[in-house]
Amino acid sequence: MTMQRPNTTPLKGIRILEAAAQWAGPLSSRVLAEMGAEVIKVEATVRPDPSRLHGPYPENKAGERHWEEGFGFIEVNWNKQGITLDLGTPEGVGIFKRLATLSDVVLENFTPRVMKNLGLDYQVLQQINPSIIMASVTGYGHSGPWTNYLAFGASMEPTTGLSHLTGYADREPMRSGIPFTDIPSGLHCAFAILTALEYRDRTGKGQWIDLAMYEVGTSFQAEAVIDYSMNGRVKSRIGNRSEHHAPQGCYRCAGDDAWVALAVCDEDQWGGLCKAMQMPELMKQSKYSDLTARQQHHDELDEVINSWTKTKTPTVVMQLLQEQGVPAGAVLNVKQSLFDPHLQERDFFRVVEFSGAAERVGVRPFPGLPWKMSGARNTRIASPRLGQHTRQVLSELLGMPGKDVDQLEAQQIIGTVPAAEETRNLRGLTVPLEQMMEQGRVQSYDQDYMTQLQKIWPQVQHGTGGGADAQVSR
Repeated sequence: MTMQRPNTTPLKGIRILEAAAQWAGPLSSRVLAEMGAEVIKVEATVRPDPSRLHGPYPENKAGERHWEEGFGFIEVNWNKQGITLDLGTPEGVGIFKRLATLSDVVLENFTPRVMKNLGLDYQVLQQINPSIIMASVTGYGHSGPWTNYLAFGASMEPTTGLSHLTGYADREPMRSGIPFTDIPSGLHCAFAILTALEYRDRTGKGQWIDLAMYEVGTSFQAEAVIDYSMNGRVKSRIGNRSEHHAPQGCYRCAGDDAWVALAVCDEDQWGGLCKAMQMPELMKQSKYSDLTARQQHHDELDEVINSWTKTKTPTVVMQLLQEQGVPAGAVLNVKQSLFDPHLQERDFFRVVEFSGAAERVGVRPFPGLPWKMSGARNTRIASPRLGQHTRQVLSELLGMPGKDVDQLEAQQIIGTVPAAEETRNLRGLTVPLEQMMEQGRVQSYDQDYMTQLQKIWPQVQHGTGGGADAQVSR
């Protein structure tokens, strides 16, 4: 069984059996897959990965096979082989065990009771494959009073303390706007898997990785936690300001909703800010003479800085401050990030072509990996369609006869479409554009966005609608 791989693949020969959904688990194996690991993603027709039912969708419209088009699923499932397997049946569990004996890693992110109830926990898998590495990504870990609680980004982020520290002093706690806890949890899991593989190479022993997203999120608040343990202080929300730097914040610039962020970390940078603003007299004023003085007069200083920044574009302010050694960055929206010349120069975005049941997606640019290796270049293969590789995996990897595979399909243990009619016919997946703009969920809309994309990526194009099933590779 072969899939297209880059010429140099650091993780070639590593096979990961993934029974994970949503973000944290799939993101972990996606990173490893892009560096050459073979990932077999297990879903079930009775319960596909829920992220398949998330948008955005091409042209903000869910198609007839909408479960193949959700960009929420696409983004964290590059380079994987997708199979369906009903683990609620003895046959499904048996096949999963056979695949586990041929795998290096089993990755799952169910609540702790699920894999044990299925008879697929680490103690069982270790008996059939003593060198297996199992990574379990859960909200609260496999021990403790909250162990079986459900966890999603909207609930995890506040629990970890991040929301308490995010927002303005006179307002309620706020979320970051993205599934923050999921993302570092996925990357931590990838690191833990690599560590366990290295340990196995030296000792021949497998490992069970018990990763709690709660602990990942809490570790990001380490400074605030340590402050209490050393000083008894409970930190509060202070908006864009800092207890260590002043001035610091986001300042309005020329243009519609245009901003720049800056932070003055020492006296040299304070001088650089004054020089960039052509206001050297500020350095002679005692009320701005040091960090403590600038913090005490921060509101007044913000007005001074705003009077300067509002006459210039964010990128101009960023350039002027960076030239003086002051940390500063333009606040980019998603469109500006996509077209950013720095990211273009670094070839960060990767163009992927979709065909077959996902053909409506077309050819689009997607964010790439945030690192480069001198001896390897990652490649992108489109995310798998539901059950796309089931027959290939069962016949070529497990040697199952075609008639046996046919029997599994007849019993609906495997398949290529969601088993539930309400899932297949699910509509209301998208909110009309006008309503999203009224709700403030969309800032603006460019009708000619495809033309703008094609100026940078000429191969980008709309999809043509559900075509024949075909292997997708690029």
